[in-house]
Amino acid sequence: MTNAEELAAEEKIHFYTLNVGQGDSHVIHFPTRKAAIVIDPGNSDLINELLHNHLGIKHLPLILISHFDLDHMRGLNGILLECLKKTRGDSIKPGYIFFSDQGFGKSIKCKTISDILDDFEQLAEQYNLLHEYSIADNSSSEVFKEVLSKLGIEGRIIYPKRMQQKEAFTKENHNLASVLLYIIFANQKILYTGDLPYAGWEKVDNREELKSDVFKVPHHGGSISKTPGPDTRKILERVNPNFALISVGSNNGYKHPIPEVVDAIVTHQTKPHLFCTQMTNQCCPDENIKEKIARFYEEQLDNRKEKRIFKLGSQQGTLCAGTIRVTFDKNRPVPYTLPPVSTHYKMLKTLLKPQQILCRGRF
Repeated sequence: MTNAEELAAEEKIHFYTLNVGQGDSHVIHFPTRKAAIVIDPGNSDLINELLHNHLGIKHLPLILISHFDLDHMRGLNGILLECLKKTRGDSIKPGYIFFSDQGFGKSIKCKTISDILDDFEQLAEQYNLLHEYSIADNSSSEVFKEVLSKLGIEGRIIYPKRMQQKEAFTKENHNLASVLLYIIFANQKILYTGDLPYAGWEKVDNREELKSDVFKVPHHGGSISKTPGPDTRKILERVNPNFALISVGSNNGYKHPIPEVVDAIVTHQTKPHLFCTQMTNQCCPDENIKEKIARFYEEQLDNRKEKRIFKLGSQQGTLCAGTIRVTFDKNRPVPYTLPPVSTHYKMLKTLLKPQQILCRGRF
């Protein structure tokens, strides 16, 4: 990236939560620079589609893996290979890859994750890829801040510290090692949470540090403790978000998002808007309605260029469903869904009664 590109004033950024089902895949797009960063590549196909076919990025300064769970990192090498071996033009060499200490990762019993890390090591050696550890209290966090500052945003890793990460791996609790990430653009804030359970939130001392406009709900709206409702409310008291985003898969076996977490969000004093990427049984238990919604999307969206961006997954529907894009400019964050809100309203008018939507996402 040239000095002129680094210094170009970014007028807005876009934060994408991609509709990848039961997993996480997030992209922050910097239109002026034709750049993007990737957080938790749980699905490489959809991220590659967005980055190269829709956004046409020329720079990928950073990829961050919040923790060693497959649904947060499965697509890492697929994204790297697409960037490094592009046939549609010049290759894109990623700047930095951040993830938990790979020494800890090697102790993971999951063979698939170990294989991903082994393949990454080979790619890193072949292409001289730079990688750092996503730890709050070492030099890596300063590298992270420096990379993001060149993109016109402030980024902080505020959890875990080195000893907290070691504790998580000692307990074989990979969720407890999840990165808590703060991103600020034009005084607007995103709090990214991975799958962090409540035990990790308790270790963050500065209460003011967590206040955010956009809150990526941890663990796909699932349980974060033995008392998820009250503990989610405690977190929300510190975050006070305007928008809450849940990346979740239809008919997932975990019953995410759980009612206690959803209720805590929609009844919080700031009345945050709740968006989910896919419809779940908690939102709409009627299988007949799900089939009607699937047909509706096929008819309405068949000719849309964005179709593949949000079409992954076995079910679609409700006010929340679809890839979520939050636009940050000099005013306030504005959320959209792909498909757009107008399509949701048309669907509701055609197929559903409002009381059948239990998650109470508001626009």
